[in-house]
Amino acid sequence: MYILRQARRFKKDFKKLEKRTQVRILEKLSLLAAGRWKQLDLQKLKGSRDSYRLKSGDYRILFEKMKTELVIILVSVRHRKESYR
Repeated sequence: MYILRQARRFKKDFKKLEKRTQVRILEKLSLLAAGRWKQLDLQKLKGSRDSYRLKSGDYRILFEKMKTELVIILVSVRHRKESYR
């Protein structure tokens, strides 16, 4: 089981979303924390060692996985058009 930590940017982005979108993202994050990665649409980001993106509808959750601990740092959540800028 992974521990999810939220960066300030993630908290700020998450609060701006509609409730329905927040619920959908929380469902994905619960699967992520449980280590059920095969059920999720994950992709490792190019040019980065431990950064990933998780798809949730039209939104992308960017996160980093710690190598030494079972910790995932949620970096940001943005609409797919804005997420890779």
